[in-house]
Amino acid sequence: MKHSKSEITKELLIRSALDVLCRTSYKGAKLQDVANEVGLSRGAIYWNFKNKIDLYDQVLTHFFEIDSFKHLLNDRALPVVETITNVVHLLLIDEVETNHKSALMYNALVVEKPLEIQPIIDRVDNAFKKMFDSHKALLRHGMATGELRSNINVELETRSFYSFIWGYYTSKDRFFDGQNKEDVCSFVMDKFVLQLL
Repeated sequence: MKHSKSEITKELLIRSALDVLCRTSYKGAKLQDVANEVGLSRGAIYWNFKNKIDLYDQVLTHFFEIDSFKHLLNDRALPVVETITNVVHLLLIDEVETNHKSALMYNALVVEKPLEIQPIIDRVDNAFKKMFDSHKALLRHGMATGELRSNINVELETRSFYSFIWGYYTSKDRFFDGQNKEDVCSFVMDKFVLQLL
């Protein structure tokens, strides 16, 4: 599918905003820095976004409200373990660098608590809740079909699974230095997926 120049520019600005925000704070992030990062003028931002709030609204939507991920969790065509394996690969192999930046950005926003974007943060928190609910439903489905063992604490398993992955994203450079993503992926598969059988 071919994208227009305007769509490409908008995507570049969204990715640039992610890069800028994961290195600084919401209040400290300047629209000029976002434009400079991709060699554009500040006018390009105002052509594509109403203001700074709109830009970061679209950044959060782009990186946290991902339809393909929702579809993956809700698809019952594959065996449950294969679905969870696909989730692990998506989160820890395919999209790990972007997810690392997104987690850093989100944690900074939650700590900083800019009032003007609190409704956006609340919406992302709700997206996380829906993701947890979908994952729990997937585990319950696996228990009901006999694909998974029958005594899984779905709440604890789900929260532990995503908490480890989120911790990896936010501490990747500090506590996981020297660990390649394939090793982390294997660890998650052993500790959080294969033990469900």
